[in-house]
Formats: sequence, C-alpha cells, structure tokens
Amino acid sequence: DPIAGTELWRFQYPATQSLDYGNSPRATPLIDDPWVYLLGAGGQLHCVDADTGQVKWKRHLVDDLKGERPQWGYGGSPLIVDKRLIFQPGGHEHGIVAIDPANGDLIWKSSTDQTGYASPQVIEVNNMRQIIGLDRKSLRGWDAATGESLWTVTPDGSTEFHVPMPLVDQQGIIKIGEVRGARRY
Repeated sequence: DPIAGTELWRFQYPATQSLDYGNSPRATPLIDDPWVYLLGAGGQLHCVDADTGQVKWKRHLVDDLKGERPQWGYGGSPLIVDKRLIFQPGGHEHGIVAIDPANGDLIWKSSTDQTGYASPQVIEVNNMRQIIGLDRKSLRGWDAATGESLWTVTPDGSTEFHVPMPLVDQQGIIKIGEVRGARRY
C-alpha cells in the first residue's frame, strides 16, 4: 500500500537454475493495469493480477518457447506494443516473440541469435512501428505487427555483451558496448 507502506501481496516461485550473481530477476516488472508481467532470470514469465498477485497465466522462455537463456540470465524487460506483449527468448526458434497479454498465446515469432541483456524498444520510422533489440551479435529491427526482420547491424570484430539499451534520437540509434565503445547507426 503506497499510503500505509504495508505489503499487499507477494509472489514467489522456485528459481532452480544456477546463475552467476544469483537467481533473482533482472528485468523490471511491466505494469499494464490490471496486470503485472514478471520475467525471471531463468526464463519464468508470469502474468499476475496487480491487486491480488494471483497468477493469470505463465510461460517459460526456455521450456515452452525453446529460448536460449543468456549466460547471466534474462535481463530485458517485456514491452507492450499494439496489444502485443513482446520479449526476447533468444535463439533460432523464438528469438523474439509477441504473445497475447490476456492469455499468453503466441501471435508471432522471429528467429535471432541468443538474446542480449537489454530491453527491446519501440520506434516509429516512416509510419511503421518497429521493435529494436539486441541479440548476442547484432542490433536488429522487426516489424511490430508481424515480427518480420527489417534490418540487422552486425559490427565487425569480437562478440560483446549487449547490456545497455540503445539510445534513439533524431539522428539514429546509439549503441554502447563493452568492446567497441559507442557507435551511431
């Protein structure tokens, strides 16, 4: 309760995977009243009631969607665009997906490499909504309505951990990495 400062509900589940830095979630919960979408580091995705904490539905990014969990667990938060819950399980079967936020049913999927750690974002280019996100090797863009891959930028050189979210401004996209520093595309 924000006024009294008392706990209204708590949601817990087993996190049996073994990850560096513990098994706690790294993704920020997404609130889309009356639901809260919670993504655990091991790939547990839950839709819970914001008032009660009761589970409406759940999916597992690895077990259900054949995702490829990154070394330090999932860190990218889900995103809602045009009544689609979008997130990155990572990998060739379900690299990035859109599911129905009401029931967890798959709407579209697109192939990528293993996901990075940053959250996907929505941008609009020439009146088309695009999802931009990072996989292990590249900065990518997908059609928000269909999941169709629109473009990929894969810099030369060694693979790096894609942790910070790209910055989007009027001149393009700024990507910051641990190996190559900052680049504008």
